[in-house]
Amino acid sequence: MEAYKLAGYKKSSAKANATRLMENDGIAARIAELRAQQSARSEFSRDQFRQFLINIITAKPEQASMQSPLCEVAMTKKGPAPVFPDKLGAARSFFRATRAMTRFAKFGMR
Repeated sequence: MEAYKLAGYKKSSAKANATRLMENDGIAARIAELRAQQSARSEFSRDQFRQFLINIITAKPEQASMQSPLCEVAMTKKGPAPVFPDKLGAARSFFRATRAMTRFAKFGMR
């Protein structure tokens, strides 16, 4: 429906015409193809996200530096200082992401 409006058609007829267009096999197939491509790209990003969280969780405090891509900059009395994000928060996010991926795999989804 949003694409229909963005193409310049009337807002009032967008819902009815978007529904009609979705019944077209060619359009539905193309949307499915684009969604599959997006899903494949997202899967890679999920793996990268999980690895990023693992790196945060396992990082040692002495590894904190301004050059580390894992570190955030905190303002202290002495000026900016590198700090790692909250490790418990990262562990919680990792657990949730892993649990969600396990559920999807159970149903044959990615």
